[in-house]
Amino acid sequence: MTTIKEEINIRVFVQDYLKHLYNDCPESLIVAKGDVAMTVADWCHRFGGTPKGETNFEFLDSQFKRWDELNGSETGRGRVDDDG
Repeated sequence: MTTIKEEINIRVFVQDYLKHLYNDCPESLIVAKGDVAMTVADWCHRFGGTPKGETNFEFLDSQFKRWDELNGSETGRGRVDDDG
């Protein structure tokens, strides 16, 4: 018999919840990147706005990957991977 904990993939659950917050609560979720902390809505605005057909999560994930590349970050701390 398996326990409930074994049946739930916590990482997938947390990632799905973060996606929900990025997309449905952009004015409330604070995201820190480098020395900057802003709401998801403010980050999206800073990067020029979320393109049509893309979610806030997808848009900011790609922008933060570029940020890491430009700043030479190897760890990508603060980025939410879409790899599950």
